[in-house]
Amino acid sequence: MMDIRIGLIVIIISFFIFGCICGVLINTEFKADEIAAYELSFAAMEQHIYIRDARAEEQRMLIDLLIKEHNNTIKELNGRNEQS
Repeated sequence: MMDIRIGLIVIIISFFIFGCICGVLINTEFKADEIAAYELSFAAMEQHIYIRDARAEEQRMLIDLLIKEHNNTIKELNGRNEQS
């Protein structure tokens, strides 16, 4: 009778330890997934900022080009008016 009780206690303690180990491993896996998801979202955010900056730079270059063309057109028109 005593052997059965000791056996049951050992089995219960073994399941408890096994459950704790599995819980820690599962929690660690979820943490790793959370960290990976966070890193991916951070990388996506960095990429979005890079794209936004690139678009802003492209727009600045287009505006500069339009201003130069506008100034050249005005100079050309002023030159024609002076010749007339």
